[in-house]
Amino acid sequence: MHSLKTASLITMIFTLPSGMIRALGGYASDKLGARTVNWWVFWVSAVCLFFLSYPETHFVIKGVEGNIEFNIALDVWVFTSLVFIVGIALGFGKASVYKLLNDYYPENMGSVGGMVGVLGGLGGFTLPIFFGLLSDYTNIRSSNFMLMFGLVSVCMIWMNYSIIHAKKKAKFYKYRNKFKPNFQYSLQLKVGPIFSF
Repeated sequence: MHSLKTASLITMIFTLPSGMIRALGGYASDKLGARTVNWWVFWVSAVCLFFLSYPETHFVIKGVEGNIEFNIALDVWVFTSLVFIVGIALGFGKASVYKLLNDYYPENMGSVGGMVGVLGGLGGFTLPIFFGLLSDYTNIRSSNFMLMFGLVSVCMIWMNYSIIHAKKKAKFYKYRNKFKPNFQYSLQLKVGPIFSF
């Protein structure tokens, strides 16, 4: 078992980069696009959370000459490094979300930004409760990372669906606008002489 000091250090290693890296995340969102940064945030977080969510496991294999035992577990420094990477990724994500708000809701930045803040506050309030419930219910220490991995996966699917829907909508309007002038012109040719004096 590790001490409370080690736990505090790991918490600080997650929290500090997540908050301090936002400026760099904003710069990357301006240069590369907020959606691109968001995809990288989701993929990096999903990979790290997958490994973090795997519980410490003890295997016993019945071999020819006896049992073969081995453990699968993350070393404390590997765990800390993965948490550090997730913290950096989420710092980039915080900035790219506000860039997306500017791209999609430039006229309502205040109200939409406030709503994002409310949702972030609700997440900060409810997630620890769910972490505790999952830990009690499953008796698995890494269950909180399992929940976060599931949330990131749902967000990736949702974002992919939104992008596909937006592209179809844009394609529809582009196609409609392409033929709209010709339709109006042909209507003027047909109707115009009748009403002209």
